[in-house]
Amino acid sequence: RISAELVVEGARGTTMVSHEWAEEDKNPSDGATWVQSPGAPRTDLNSLGWQEALVNFRPFLSHSELETLFAEPKGLYDQLNVLLGLGDLEDAAKRLAAARRSAEKVVAGSKGGAEELRALLDACEDERAAPALALLAGRKADLEALARLATQGGEPVAGELATLRQLAFLSIPSAEDVTVTATGLRDAANAAQAASGASVAEAASLLRVVDAALDHYTHFGGEHCPVCLSPGVLGPAWLEQAAARASAIRATTEATVAAEQALAVLFSRARQVAGRPPSVLSQAGPLGLDWTDLAAAWAEWSALPEQTGALGALATAQHLERAHPVLAAAFEEFSHSVASAIAAREDRWAPVAQKITAWCAGAREAARVSATVADLKAAEKWLKEASNELRNEQLRPFAEETLSIWKALRQESNVDLVAVRLAGSANLSHVDFEVEVDGKAASGLGVMSQGEVNCLAISVFLPRATSERSPLNFVVVDDPVQAMDPAKVAGLATMLSAKAKDRQVIVFTHDQRLPDAIRDLHLAARLLQVQRRAGSVVTVHDVSDPALVHIADARDFTSADHTDPVTAALVVPGICRTALEYVCMEITRRRRLGRGERYEDVEAAMGQCRALLPRLALALLDDAAGGGEVYGWLNGHVGSWAADTVRRCNQGAHGKDTNRAPMSDLVRDVQRLIESMRVLKL
Repeated sequence: RISAELVVEGARGTTMVSHEWAEEDKNPSDGATWVQSPGAPRTDLNSLGWQEALVNFRPFLSHSELETLFAEPKGLYDQLNVLLGLGDLEDAAKRLAAARRSAEKVVAGSKGGAEELRALLDACEDERAAPALALLAGRKADLEALARLATQGGEPVAGELATLRQLAFLSIPSAEDVTVTATGLRDAANAAQAASGASVAEAASLLRVVDAALDHYTHFGGEHCPVCLSPGVLGPAWLEQAAARASAIRATTEATVAAEQALAVLFSRARQVAGRPPSVLSQAGPLGLDWTDLAAAWAEWSALPEQTGALGALATAQHLERAHPVLAAAFEEFSHSVASAIAAREDRWAPVAQKITAWCAGAREAARVSATVADLKAAEKWLKEASNELRNEQLRPFAEETLSIWKALRQESNVDLVAVRLAGSANLSHVDFEVEVDGKAASGLGVMSQGEVNCLAISVFLPRATSERSPLNFVVVDDPVQAMDPAKVAGLATMLSAKAKDRQVIVFTHDQRLPDAIRDLHLAARLLQVQRRAGSVVTVHDVSDPALVHIADARDFTSADHTDPVTAALVVPGICRTALEYVCMEITRRRRLGRGERYEDVEAAMGQCRALLPRLALALLDDAAGGGEVYGWLNGHVGSWAADTVRRCNQGAHGKDTNRAPMSDLVRDVQRLIESMRVLKL
């Protein structure tokens, strides 16, 4: 389990955040995290409402992040972009770009599809390919006509397909029509036969004679026939008989005329029904269609009997009923072959038609969106310019703080950070670091050492993590000192101390130089040493003052409960000497760094001192070569006991201590000497 006790503003007591995982878990992240606030039930981390802040103002900088912060330029760009509150602008730019790319893709797809369609039509042998190519030509294709042609809404004006379609539309009289016509012929024939007798001309002549006799008798009267002069033949009886005869002749004549007219009409209908084959059938052969049987059947069908009158009508009716089944069978077979020929052509044309139809749909969409491409590009350009302006305006406070932190960290580096900008767009987005080397422009990170890169990473991290907008009033930095030279370590300590004035700053390090710098610069800090001992037992000690830590260790050795006097005599002088050496380095650094010497020079001067007396000489006399004067100086400025204490530490560390006083006295005197040296104006 890893736990952190937090003081949360507005909540009484401390809030515990813990993460637990089982021994069998392959990764600690497989475990669970929970939060326990005073007087509240246990809940999850989301209940704190820090999710967004932990991302936007991430207060943790691990060592791996420190070394890889600049590995992905876009990743750092995205972090800062979100931090600046410009995520909505970035999202808008992405949506505009996506819309523009989508529109361009549609337009480009339509153009490419047109070329593919032209190639397909060029290779197509169907008659519709040529008019389709014509409709596709020019700057603007006739999409409506092209779509109609593809879906058979537009008919080709010539060609084999046009002929096939004409053949497909051919028809013959139906069996019902033939039956109606034959029945009509027979009825007319029967009527004509029923009305047969004297000829119509003879009946008409006779009717004129009878009508004239009746007219003569009506006007002149008399009993003698005016034609044959036979006496006594005329009279009322004759008048009645003559009138009846005239009426009968007239009725017979009208029936005969009507029958003849009906026969004429039905003969005409029969000739229409049994018409000759249409001329288009002659083109069936060149199309590979066998119409021999149909031609023979149609010739037989159209060869009507030459007889006229009632007998001719009966013969014609019989001919129609006999020839029609043969014609119908031949026509059905021929129609099937025509349909098969058309279907074969349509099967070959169907894939082309589908591509034409699909392309027309895409072309309509391309025409619709093409007008928006220019607008989208203009919008992208405007938004990019506006975003850059807003972005750099929002970035300015963070950039200025980054520059300020860099100046504090760079110390004696000849690399100067001039500006920090967000640049690029989309996948090319990055953070641009403008640097100068010895006053001349250089290529950003390329001229920096690993230590300088680490300093830059901290310079970028801290303004974000310590933003006033962050509710997290702490930062945690893991091992930032590696690869830094001593001067930069001192700068880091100073800068972190400044940040710690208004928030909690926690630093983990394996490098002793950062604690040393904190002590040398007298910076307010709590230094804790975390150790994992046997059995993974973890201990934590306050090591804010290493000299006093050594004194405490030495005092432990003087305790009879822990160590026998012989062992203490061998160990305690060396521990006390180490405590004195630490104070010497503390005093030397404070003095020399305070007067502006380079950190490297100070460390080099101390590194040349291998023994206690030269180190005391460097600290007390500011001259490592004055080791022979140390005892006299101590006698004069502190007291003879101080010189005796140093002498005893030196001798005891080499096992030559002749002083029989208890080791506890040596520990006490060394502590007194350390306190005296720290208060002296050196």
